[in-house]
Amino acid sequence: MSPHRPASNTSSRHSPLCAGLAGGIGAGKSTVAQVFELFGIPVYYADLRARALMQSDNHLIQRIRQLFGPQAYHPSGALNKDYLRNQIFNNPERKVQLERIVHPQVYRDFTHWREQQQSPYVLLESAILCTSHGLEQVDTLIFVDAPRHLRLYRVVHHRGLPAKVVEAIMDSQQREEHLCRANADFLIRNDGRHSIIRRVCAIHRRLLTVTSTQ
Repeated sequence: MSPHRPASNTSSRHSPLCAGLAGGIGAGKSTVAQVFELFGIPVYYADLRARALMQSDNHLIQRIRQLFGPQAYHPSGALNKDYLRNQIFNNPERKVQLERIVHPQVYRDFTHWREQQQSPYVLLESAILCTSHGLEQVDTLIFVDAPRHLRLYRVVHHRGLPAKVVEAIMDSQQREEHLCRANADFLIRNDGRHSIIRRVCAIHRRLLTVTSTQ
């Protein structure tokens, strides 16, 4: 547990401890999250929930339409992800505007979800945990890291994205990665040379020990 980060669950006596799970594109944080799930640990996938809320929360939908225009949604009502991606990718100001209306809704949703869980601890998985005030939501932080060339290979070959696009995304995530690495309590090296399962087991045991003493 990090001594410099106050416990986030002090406001709700029934909320389990929360471990943040962060890592850049291609690092493998989703794979790590799935290993934790094998141990019965619930995982809140913030990016997936954000997209779901952007298509189900009427207040959020209205705000997004006001900010980006009706093109933000297809006639069917589905989120126009390609349009939004193009709107914010090379426009930091527009990106910040979107984040300011989406992140609060996501963290409100997360807080409600967390209070329903019965496990000793939960995971909050997010690609932008540190730059979206996510540290305020967690009690400890796990950072998944991997060499840049390996991350590039994984995303290009498994997701089919062009290398230039992946490199641009990695460049845009540098501040997030720097902040997460600096604040991480646990590091998982997903470089093919270290056992993810063994490392997750060690972290799992450590978190169970912490929760048993609270």
